[in-house]
Amino acid sequence: DIINMELFYTISSVKPFQKSCRSLQVTIVLKPDVGTVGDSVQFLVSTDSHNGFSFISWTVNGSTILTSDGTNTITYPVYNGRINFDITTGSLELKSLTLHDSGSYQVQIQTSGESEVQQQVSLKVLGELQHKLIHPSIIQPTYPTGLQGVWSLSQNERVHLSADNRTFTISPVLRFDQEPIYCSVTNIVSNTTRKAISININFGPDNVAVTVSPPGPIFTSGTSLILSCSAQSKPPAQFQWALNDTLLSQRGDKLQLMNIKGSQSGNYTCWAHNTRTLRYHLSERLVITSVAVNQ
Repeated sequence: DIINMELFYTISSVKPFQKSCRSLQVTIVLKPDVGTVGDSVQFLVSTDSHNGFSFISWTVNGSTILTSDGTNTITYPVYNGRINFDITTGSLELKSLTLHDSGSYQVQIQTSGESEVQQQVSLKVLGELQHKLIHPSIIQPTYPTGLQGVWSLSQNERVHLSADNRTFTISPVLRFDQEPIYCSVTNIVSNTTRKAISININFGPDNVAVTVSPPGPIFTSGTSLILSCSAQSKPPAQFQWALNDTLLSQRGDKLQLMNIKGSQSGNYTCWAHNTRTLRYHLSERLVITSVAVNQ
């Protein structure tokens, strides 16, 4: 009985044999390192193993692209016709790229006798530059993320460029700031595009003036006169005339006085109005005197 007990003790003390798994090393090289809309990109996989794959899967942002057991490969329907898969190396080619293909790509690999490993790489897909790249606001045109730009405009103390060269600010804006402004924009997959923008600046009315033809200010009764009103304004100002501070029905930049008589003598002024700036400006008085001629 003692011998049997010792034998039982010896056998039960032997630990079961455990096979250790080597850690698999996996790297992914993206070629090219930035994708272009409509082109292809390769995810080149390399490992330090000589064993065949027992399982491999590719995902993007957590969504499955394909899975393979080393013999059979299942490609998810959304990627049908867009995938080339190397079942020997695990490398992947993605064709007909779109902007939506940008994201984090992950490969999960397991070989016989080695532990399962995961490796990931990020893909950024850029599009060709379009003509509608610059969207001007009142004084701060900008262009989209991922582009580099150079502005072509007169440098002075009123013009300020941001540190990343993406935004320029003009403050204060003057009426002369209306020359075309160009921005050269590039990204790493597309040629430079130059797009002109113009700033539409409304101003005035200023420097409102009234003149008379023929020159006066004293005229013989029966003479016909033309008064003209002018102003610096954008858009062009609208004009209304006044006599002795009383508005007349006549509008426009010309006032015709036919066969002038004594009752038309007085102080003529012109009101200028800008419909965009909503400003009014009154001219200086122009004195008209009608004198009767003794027969």
